[in-house]
Amino acid sequence: MTTKRNTMEDEIWKPVPSLSGVRASSWGRIWFPEREGKTPKGGVRKYVTKPRVGTVLAASNGGSHTYRNVWNQFFGNVAVHRAVCEAFHGPPP
Repeated sequence: MTTKRNTMEDEIWKPVPSLSGVRASSWGRIWFPEREGKTPKGGVRKYVTKPRVGTVLAASNGGSHTYRNVWNQFFGNVAVHRAVCEAFHGPPP
């Protein structure tokens, strides 16, 4: 018996409406858009991105569950579960 392995074709990417250019995947990964930033000497640096799963954070007040958070210098802190939910189910009511 063979088991099916997940491939890149199984992953679905959708845009996150509240974050311009950010995409979320069905596997719980976040992809930020490529950006350009200025360097101290007047040059330009291109920020090339890749899919990120985030850092595991514990809930406040000793909660037993955890969640993932991704930080980006252009978007700040992004909760992965909220971004994925918004991409696949629309904005929160």
